Amino acid sequence: MVDWSTRYQDITQYHTKGGIVHFDMQVFKIPVFRIENGRVYLNFDLRYENQFFKELRYLLKNNVDLFLVSRNHFIPRKRNPDHWISNSNGVDEDIRNFLHNYAQSSVNKKFKKYDIDAIELLIKYVDSENAFETLSEEYTKINKQIQTEQYDWFQSRKYFDHDRSVREEYDGLLRRIKLKRILL
Repeated sequence: MVDWSTRYQDITQYHTKGGIVHFDMQVFKIPVFRIENGRVYLNFDLRYENQFFKELRYLLKNNVDLFLVSRNHFIPRKRNPDHWISNSNGVDEDIRNFLHNYAQSSVNKKFKKYDIDAIELLIKYVDSENAFETLSEEYTKINKQIQTEQYDWFQSRKYFDHDRSVREEYDGLLRRIKLKRILL
C-alpha cells in the first residue's frame, strides 16, 4: 500500500482538507483524489491533465485500487456534508465524464503513450457499481455526438469535431468493452 503521508508532505502544491488531496493552482484548488474504504477516487479532470496522468501512473505503479470519477464526486451533499455523492446520478455523471474525456485526442494519445488500459479502469468501475446498462446508454449518446458530421456553408465543406483516429476507435469501443469484460 502507498504511504500517503510521505508522498505528499514535501510537495507544497498539495493540500489535504476533509479527506481530499487538492492540487494548488495558485488561484484555486483542484481536488485530485480522495480515499474511502481503501479505494482511491481519482478526479478525471482535464483542467490539470499532466498532473492527472502523473498521479494515475504513480497509483497504477503501486497497484492501488482506484476509480476514475468526475469532479462532481468530490462535492458533498448539502443536507449531510459527511455523505458523498454515491447515487445513480453520480455514476451516470462519472461514466459520461470518462467517455467525454476519453474522446479528447490529447487524453487518448496519453493513455496510449503511457500504456495505460483506460478501458480496464472503466470496466472495473462499472462492475463495482453494477451500471453496465448506464454505460451502454451513455456510450450510444456520446458516440452519436462524436460521429456527427458538420457542414460549413461558408466554405462548402464537411468536417468533424473529433480526429479520425478517435472516431474510428470510438466506433468499436462498446464492442471492445464487452469483450474485455468477458475476458476479465
